[in-house]
Amino acid sequence: MKNTFTKWFKKTFIPKAIGFYFNVFALIAKKKAGASLLSLISKPRKGRIQDFQRKMLNNCTFKETVPYKELHIQTYHWVKPGRKILLCHGWESNSWRWRKLLKNLEDTNYYFIAMDGPAHGATTGNEATGLIYGEMIAAVVEKYQVEVIIGHSFGGYGALYYLAHFPKNSVKFMIVLASPDRWLDIAEQFYNALGVSSRLKDGIDLAFNEKYPQNQAFYSGTNFVKDIAIPGIVIHDVKDSTNKIEEGRRIAESWKSSTLFETEGFEHALQSPEVFSIIRKTLEKSIL
Repeated sequence: MKNTFTKWFKKTFIPKAIGFYFNVFALIAKKKAGASLLSLISKPRKGRIQDFQRKMLNNCTFKETVPYKELHIQTYHWVKPGRKILLCHGWESNSWRWRKLLKNLEDTNYYFIAMDGPAHGATTGNEATGLIYGEMIAAVVEKYQVEVIIGHSFGGYGALYYLAHFPKNSVKFMIVLASPDRWLDIAEQFYNALGVSSRLKDGIDLAFNEKYPQNQAFYSGTNFVKDIAIPGIVIHDVKDSTNKIEEGRRIAESWKSSTLFETEGFEHALQSPEVFSIIRKTLEKSIL
């Protein structure tokens, strides 16, 4: 009973209390309240390297940091003579999430580079957005002349942003795993959990427009892929409860040079031999 109450308290009462605070704040200073809430939801609550994850990450060929503004991006390299493939993990995760894929493809000659995303893993910073992730990916791709990107969830979203906004690059192929589509849909999940008022939403919109070059509606995978010329695949599970299958379908439909693979039973993580087999076969057939 105690554990059940604790889970309910953390999942329901605390978010509503936070939402109440920001709603009151918005009555006094709408835009400031919106900016503060935007900052809060851009801070990952977890995803830093845990002790049990270090052994696998330390088993790479070498580690190296890449500068990004005043921050440092942590990268891990498994060096082989083949094409360079960049691995971009999702929200509140880190490069350890790729352990099963790396194990499955260890008999190949691909050179894998995993990067910890913004404010995740051993990468410095305290804010994570698709824009920051995309700019960090740009720094890593440029330094190592990456030819393929595999991005899961938030990492896929950041990679799509990167490819749309940095068209002159070395990337020839992209694999998107369970990516979200519209930022507004992601934000709405936070707003519903917190019980955000319409006035506070107006404040968020004002703060967002002041901070970012485009409005909230612009930030969507379907918008990004319209400007992506390279081919790729989208893998999405029909039972994904985090990012719905409709999101993957919309991205694939807008990305004219992509192919959609729908799986069932692997949910959001897509950590399965079937998914790894799709990736393996795609890399073998599609990389020229």
